[in-house]
Amino acid sequence: MRATVTPAPDTFNRLQGNGVALIEPARWRTIARVRGPPIRVQCECGEARSLAYGERWTCESCGRVWNTERIPAEEYGSLVRDLRRYKLEMLVAAVLALGVLLVLVFFVDESLVFVVPVFLAALAIFYGPIWKKKVRRRIAERPRWNLEPE
Repeated sequence: MRATVTPAPDTFNRLQGNGVALIEPARWRTIARVRGPPIRVQCECGEARSLAYGERWTCESCGRVWNTERIPAEEYGSLVRDLRRYKLEMLVAAVLALGVLLVLVFFVDESLVFVVPVFLAALAIFYGPIWKKKVRRRIAERPRWNLEPE
């Protein structure tokens, strides 16, 4: 019996003659496929659009072409890394707090299970604004790029 499989896009895994996947070094070294914060591009005619890194946009009003790949990859990559680090920091704080409370529940008293949601809510209420402030500060300090149309 044969399975029906949807064919993968041509860029997914190109196979060499021996069946080994060939990875294109130029594609995995760029950050073009990394999902990061949108880049707002405003054309000289006043039209504006939010684009992902590596995306091209042709202004509908004047026909100018804008390419976000002209932004230095190192600068945009550092912004993406910092934002990911902040997300991971919040996740690690929640997991550590949950881990400590679960150890207390299992080894000290089972009635502490009702403290877990209260403690996580307190973590979100008190640490959440501090975390948001750090993220907003980093976004405010991000570099500004002056793109030129192609």
